[in-house]
Formats: sequence, structure tokens, C-alpha cells
Amino acid sequence: MTVKILAIETGTPIGSAALLTGADVVAEATSPLPARHLEWLLPAIMDMLETARWRVEDVQGIAVSRGPGSFTGLRIGMATAAAWARTRNVPVVGISTLEAIAAGVDAFGTICVVQDARRGEYATAVFARTGGENVRQTPDTVWTLDAVLGALPLDGPVIFAGDALERQWTAIMQGLGSRAVPAPRDQWTPHARQVGRLGFKRLASGQADDPYLLLPAYTRGPVRE
Repeated sequence: MTVKILAIETGTPIGSAALLTGADVVAEATSPLPARHLEWLLPAIMDMLETARWRVEDVQGIAVSRGPGSFTGLRIGMATAAAWARTRNVPVVGISTLEAIAAGVDAFGTICVVQDARRGEYATAVFARTGGENVRQTPDTVWTLDAVLGALPLDGPVIFAGDALERQWTAIMQGLGSRAVPAPRDQWTPHARQVGRLGFKRLASGQADDPYLLLPAYTRGPVRE
């Protein structure tokens, strides 16, 4: 099945958008965006459409990162995706930001994604990769770091990704020792290409979310900002 997809990721300070044909990336735009998602997103999408020689009406489906993540960034990305889906009458799917990060980790075994949720807590999900796809082991959850480490398997290496590694890698190493393995730094951030590929799988299986009911997973209210 070939589906032309617009993918949006605005859950972190590094925003990205991508166009995909199925799982193949046609164009992608990425930019550091502290508080600038609104000004950047739509012009970036239009530039990609022009580069790819796609018309607006060529987009057949939308995949958007739904969090956990930045309160303001998620609202902008999801509002854009929902409005596009409604006005163009195309399906839209929301994708876990943590799942998108895990999908970008180039490793096999246990993958633990840890995003800083502020106030000493972390948005976390654990996945297992034994073949080409990740199998979710835990739901997206907000925990203390001790609780995160306590929920991991008791043996074998654990590959970590996510922005919490910036400040908490020493604590993770103290908790797991040599079992803790950091993913390469460029794999700590979610990318629209992974959102799009995960979205393609859902769209190809006939799944879609109601654009009027699609809501971000903030992990908390606006106090996160």
C-alpha cells in the first residue's frame, strides 16, 4: 500500500516535519525551536511540498506526535494536524513521542526512553526489539528515576535514549552499572520520519483517530512549561 504522509513532531524544542511515501522519506525539515514552533511549522511544510513537487491535495494521511512533551509545542503540532485532516478530509493518527524516539534507536534488546518531565519526574516507556520492530513492554508513564530503574529487567543490557540522559546519565549508571548503554546522542530526540513510519503502519491497517477528539498526552498540565 502506498500512502503519501505528512508527519509532524513538535513535542520537544527540536521541531521536525517530514513527507513520506509509505515508509520512505521524501523530504524532512528540522530546526531548533525554543518557543518558535508556530512561526516555523507551516512554512516548513509548504517548503517541503514544493521541494517534493507535491500539491496540498496529494497528502493522503497525517501522523503527528502526541507527547508526552512540551505543552505549547504539542498543541501547535496537533492543532495543525487536526485542522489539516478536517479541512482536507484525510485520516490522522497520533503517535507516542516516546515510541517515536524508541523507533529511532539503532539497537536490539531492551530500549528505555526517558524524557525529563520536570519536578524530579520522567516520562518513560520500555520497549523490546528482537526483530525489525519494537514491542512495547510498558505504557507511557511518569515516574521518579528510581521507579524507572526499578521497572527494568533484572539482567541484560538496557539501551537508553531521551533528553533526560543530559542530566541523569550518572545516576542511571549508578543504578544499573555496566548494564546501562547510551544510544548515540542523535538518537535521543524524536524525529518526524519516525512519527511518519509509525503512522504509516497504523494508516495501512485501517486505523485512524478522530481529529475532533485527538488530544495531546502532556503527562501533566501547563505547569510543565
